[in-house]
Amino acid sequence: FVLLSKRSFIPFDGDFQIKTSFPAQITSENRVIDWKTALDAIECARIVSKLATLEKLPDNVWVLPTLFASQVKDDDNTTFYIRGGLRDAYCNGNVLGVPEHLTPIIACALTTRNIITPDKTLFESLVEFGFNPLILFRDISNAIIGSQLHFIAIRWVPDAHTQNIAYLLDMNRKCFVGLLLKDSECEKNKIISGGKLASLIFPSVTPTESEHQSTQRIIISTLYFHHTIYTKHIEPLARLLNKKYHISVTDIQTITHNSLTSWIAKNINANIQHKIDLTGRYYERNLACKTLKIGTPPHYRLISNHKLILAIP
Repeated sequence: FVLLSKRSFIPFDGDFQIKTSFPAQITSENRVIDWKTALDAIECARIVSKLATLEKLPDNVWVLPTLFASQVKDDDNTTFYIRGGLRDAYCNGNVLGVPEHLTPIIACALTTRNIITPDKTLFESLVEFGFNPLILFRDISNAIIGSQLHFIAIRWVPDAHTQNIAYLLDMNRKCFVGLLLKDSECEKNKIISGGKLASLIFPSVTPTESEHQSTQRIIISTLYFHHTIYTKHIEPLARLLNKKYHISVTDIQTITHNSLTSWIAKNINANIQHKIDLTGRYYERNLACKTLKIGTPPHYRLISNHKLILAIP
């Protein structure tokens, strides 16, 4: 597979992905991969492989590993790395690969128009095909919220935005089955590298943190949880359910709140209340926060009364 617009899965020549430097500004920054980033990606793949072997990944989650990296020496503009394909994906246990009967759909594609059906979203097409919209939303909510909480609990913060996650659907049974992370990279590895990240994921003794370090970790984890999971995954689907299918805001709130509370109830030993902020405040970090440097680093603002973020007593 090659990475194209929206990072869709496009059959090219073999079951793999290529990510390469592109020395031009096509988003907020030049898409150049330095050698340290490439090495970090390889390290993350090793950690995910170990997590899978120990069955410490979330259930029904598959992760594509970064297998190789290369560059012309000291030329970051030529850096590229190759990620495994669907047959190489890690999941709990020793079985590699996404089951062949599952269809991966890039998350952001569900709520966007496309050239084949410009008058409707893919989500609407799936409903016409026989998927139940409320059940599909509930299952996605449970999976994406639960998996991110699981990763945060083990000190792993994957880059789970909607171009980096595929929803795995069973088109015969017309149901959602699981998630596919399109890379094994961890945002924390940009801060903790050189093998130190693995020592935090698999500690021989419980790591000690200062109060400041603990507070910063909670802020970073909550930022990724709110911005990536709620803003990117949940909100677009919630708006579509409300506008197109007239599902009430209250019913949508109930589903997302249950996704959070049910995971916490089933994973009491994770002590997630000490790892993210559950006071009901929404941690917003949009482009304005980053570019205008609103607030103290990592530049975010707190919003009360967010419709999907409720306080957990």
